[in-house]
Order: sequence, then structure tokens, then C-alpha cells
Amino acid sequence: MMLASGSLLEPRLWLESAPNRTWMAGALAGMITRNGCSEESWEWSCFIDDLRSRLELTGITEPVWPGSNGIEGSHYDSLGGYASTCATDVDGGLRIPLPTVLKETVLRLLSGIAFCCPDGCLMIPSDKLDNFSRLVNIRGPLSKSMEVFM
Repeated sequence: MMLASGSLLEPRLWLESAPNRTWMAGALAGMITRNGCSEESWEWSCFIDDLRSRLELTGITEPVWPGSNGIEGSHYDSLGGYASTCATDVDGGLRIPLPTVLKETVLRLLSGIAFCCPDGCLMIPSDKLDNFSRLVNIRGPLSKSMEVFM
């Protein structure tokens, strides 16, 4: 495949180092949430394919939702995997869809950083993304797009 500039499009491994099991289980939960997303760039497709391969290799089949009591590990780790796969960058920050029953727990984790939008999603304002990225390990195309705001 050729880009407009004429350079070859090279595949990229988005998960150069292996994330921990809690992050990956959170990413699996995010992939379930993202399942209905119809518009995916090649970057997202490569990232999701890489993640699926890692999940298969490690045998992780159970999702861990942010703020739930899943496998041992940090709530921040599961939130990082989850947000990396289903959060979207929007005008003004980062939008994270969450199950209603988990919103309060995640809001407590992100006290002073996030707020709940009228549509029920969590919002991390652009001016708080740096704080968010210190708590939560974001990987993949989302980390690249967040760099623009930070």
C-alpha cells in the first residue's frame, strides 16, 4: 500500500513490550465495548490484531472492566487497557464509555481529572490528559493522538 507521499506503509507493533495481565484483560473489555465501531484506521486494525495475538498467547479470555474486582492488579492498569481500546479523542479531551454501575468507582479513581458527561460517558478534559497519562498506561493509536493535546 502506498501513501500519498509515496512512502510504503510499514506495519507497526503497537505493543512493543508486553503489558501486564490486568492491562490486557482491561483491553479485552474495551474491545467488547468497541465492537460496534465501524470506522477503523489501519493503525487501529494493526493495534487490535496485535492485541488479539497477545491475548491468545497469554490465555486471557475474561475481560476486566475498569473499577470491577477482576484478576489481581491495579484498577488503573485495567482502565489503561480499557481506555486504550475504546476511548476516543474528541474536541476538548478524551471520551471513555463505561457501564453505568462502574462510573462512580472510576470517577473516584480519577477524582479531579474526569467528569461524567450528559451522555453517561466519562470525559477527561484536554488540560487533564497529562495527569491522566501519569496514572493510566495508554498504548496504541490513542497514545499517539493524546500527545497532540499534551
